[in-house]
Amino acid sequence: MYSPFIIAGNWKMSGGRGQWATLAREITQQAQGLRVELAIFPPFIALPEVEAVLTGSATIALGAQDVAFKDVVASTGEISASMLKGYGCQYVLVGHSERRRDQHENNIMVAEKIRQCHLHRMTPIVCLGETQAERAAGKAIEVIDLQFLDAIETLNISEPADLVLAYEPVWAIGSGQTPTLDQLAEVFRFLRASLVAKYDEMGYDIRILYGGSVSPDNATAYLDIQDLGGYLVGGAALKASSFVAIAQAVQSYRKL
Repeated sequence: MYSPFIIAGNWKMSGGRGQWATLAREITQQAQGLRVELAIFPPFIALPEVEAVLTGSATIALGAQDVAFKDVVASTGEISASMLKGYGCQYVLVGHSERRRDQHENNIMVAEKIRQCHLHRMTPIVCLGETQAERAAGKAIEVIDLQFLDAIETLNISEPADLVLAYEPVWAIGSGQTPTLDQLAEVFRFLRASLVAKYDEMGYDIRILYGGSVSPDNATAYLDIQDLGGYLVGGAALKASSFVAIAQAVQSYRKL
């Protein structure tokens, strides 16, 4: 399934048994008729009950919040790409800033996770972004460039749907702060140029998402940015009405 715009909802470590299926069901019901692609990313242990709700859905894809960087049985506590594929995951978040910070994931590990996704025919959503200190030091593009180059240096893809990038300025996640339109446009132009340099014409069609305190209130604020291909949503994805409202606002504004 591929559409020009995708809204991905990262549930992080929220909810509990039964609540995940209820939220997925509410989103499915409220999203009927939408022409914007949705993807939801529940906790690992919620995948079975959410998959059961989404089975047969033409509107909502299932994703995982992370994946092991190697497919080795003797890895306590890890979840392999083959396991995720077995539960119907189409997308996987890779290199989220919280994992880079809290689990000390480096660019080499991120690249291996991307490779695992492709080996098992899932699309990685590769997260890139700078901290407040890095932006203040004028190093935002430099940091993003290194993350980008390390992530896809050896990655060959056959179609645009094989890869999604997500720009998530670390300082904007859950903070209520947002970059200016000029700051976002600069990063998106840079990422588009990097994709085209790597993948030629196909690079124009690879989606680039923005993630950082996206809500129904600001869902249309970024839609005139030329290279924006979707949103990575956190807190607003935990309530069906707000998550779907973002999609409805995008669809109406862009006349999709």
